[in-house]
Amino acid sequence: MSNTNLTEEQINKVTLDVEGGKLIYFVSEKRLMNLFWIIPVNMEVTQKISAENGHLISTEKPWWSFLASEK
Repeated sequence: MSNTNLTEEQINKVTLDVEGGKLIYFVSEKRLMNLFWIIPVNMEVTQKISAENGHLISTEKPWWSFLASEK
């Protein structure tokens, strides 16, 4: 997973599944963020990563993620 910016401390769950005939890793993580740049919150982020080449396919964040900044 060298093409993502994940560390082992952030990862909650990793699953391997087939999507569109290709093997995909689904990586679920929690990120410590500041909501409205003040309130600390944990944001659940799910990334799809190709099992064949390790490239990031997509990232799913909550709808309110644009209101948060990384700590």
